[in-house]
Amino acid sequence: VNHGKGLGNIYVSDGNGTRYTLSLEDVVGVRGMSAFEKVSNLKGIFFANIWDLKDHAGFLAPPSSPHGKWLDEGDFGLQDMSTQAQSERSIRYLKAGSDQPWQKLAKRRLKATESVRSVISFDAGGIWTHLTPPQVDSRGQKIDCPPKSCWLHIHDTTFLGKFVPFYSYDKAQGIIMGTGNVGPHLSYNLNESNTYLSRDGGRTWSEVHNGVYIYEFGNHGGVLTMADVVHPIREVVFSLDEGKTWNEVTLSDQAMNVTNILIEPTAVSTQFVAYGSRGGKGVLYHLDFDKLGWKPCALPSSPGTEGSDYEIWVPRDHKTISFKGFVQEVKKGCLLGRKISYTRRKQTAKCFIKEKKQLPVRYQTCECTPADFECEVDFYRPGGNGACLPNPELVGRLDQADKLILTQAQAEDLFPKEHLEQCANGAKSFFVERYRRVPGDGCDGGWAPKDAKFSIPCPSVEPASSGSVPRLLLLCGLALAAAWLWRSGRLQSWIEYWGASKYDSVRQVREQTGSEMGSAPRWTPPAVPGASVVSF
Repeated sequence: VNHGKGLGNIYVSDGNGTRYTLSLEDVVGVRGMSAFEKVSNLKGIFFANIWDLKDHAGFLAPPSSPHGKWLDEGDFGLQDMSTQAQSERSIRYLKAGSDQPWQKLAKRRLKATESVRSVISFDAGGIWTHLTPPQVDSRGQKIDCPPKSCWLHIHDTTFLGKFVPFYSYDKAQGIIMGTGNVGPHLSYNLNESNTYLSRDGGRTWSEVHNGVYIYEFGNHGGVLTMADVVHPIREVVFSLDEGKTWNEVTLSDQAMNVTNILIEPTAVSTQFVAYGSRGGKGVLYHLDFDKLGWKPCALPSSPGTEGSDYEIWVPRDHKTISFKGFVQEVKKGCLLGRKISYTRRKQTAKCFIKEKKQLPVRYQTCECTPADFECEVDFYRPGGNGACLPNPELVGRLDQADKLILTQAQAEDLFPKEHLEQCANGAKSFFVERYRRVPGDGCDGGWAPKDAKFSIPCPSVEPASSGSVPRLLLLCGLALAAAWLWRSGRLQSWIEYWGASKYDSVRQVREQTGSEMGSAPRWTPPAVPGASVVSF
């Protein structure tokens, strides 16, 4: 949800999609695009870039503030693009090239370079953690990084014309690619950006090439291709073992500027098209990896067995999570309460997958852990991690209820009616849930929150009849006064006088027409003892 000033929040609904709770704060938004992505080939894995710039007093400085401003004011406007449409646009960008309105951002020099951090969730927004950085770069050299603030940061769709975004595809299980950097914050300097790959759904990452590259997946992730989009090139880089090794294929002796690499819509073939420009003219090259003559992969229905070119791959949550000050190991192989076993080609198998459809998937239920729960409405995890605490809005409502005696209507605005009924029946307090199961989570048994319920004291509510007694007495007094005036004859005289006065006023106005209206004398009522004179 866009909250203005270039920032928004991520909210997660319950299973019915009717009640929402805060999942992540201060998500970056530029030109109506949110820095929020979902992993297309795995369920429940989300990625986001959050704003983390503080002002001189230590408070959050929004992107649109004088201290944090890095773009033009118009860049923070909300446009008509849903998260689903945004994800599809990210894919279309890599399939067909970026759109013109975004190209002007490519030449923009950004002022703020220490303001954005990348985070990832493996439980549909329940808990957010930093991305684990690789230990060495693509040349095998150790990456120099501050130990306490060493994370991987990946660019999103908010700068399509400048950086290639976070990218996954549904038929390439577990494979994600992106451009970014290792360090305390995301860098918007092209010279500090490199290309990264994960083959386990974002849990671990490796640097596959220095510099910003455009990439595409084929053959269920068995063929990966990429090319430099910043400098003129003569070759395209490819991998046939899911990024373990990379090779080059020369396109021409003459350098070209690559715009994109394309594949057919289902992304299961082994043929690609690399296109760009040279000397102001368009250039297109066809890459056909079938020419390698590799055999079709064997025995997809028997993965992991001798003679099969397929393996069983089980994604799992981040290695550890922090909960109430403790670090707890997540049950191996479980994601959203299920152990999901995917079938994919062995990393080093020299074969191509000929099946066009999704490969077999198997499910097994896991025991519950803290990662299978998220915060209920009115509660949140500070920083996206830890125990569920009352959010500032709930704290404000409790403070208001503690200091004031509320009317019934005010109380119902602050608290659910069913809880107020408990208070009306003599209860001193009522309980609300801190946690709820992550929507779509299928865990069973195991861990359950011990402090799942939060006690709220019953508010002081004035009785429903207390305000009606004075009003009833006032009405009775007015009725008695009217009866006395009627019996004395004074009420009839006033009615006759005011009725006649208004009738004469209407009659005199109707009798004046045309030019006579302007010279009509002012009307004054006859003198009545005790009455004041009013002129119209």
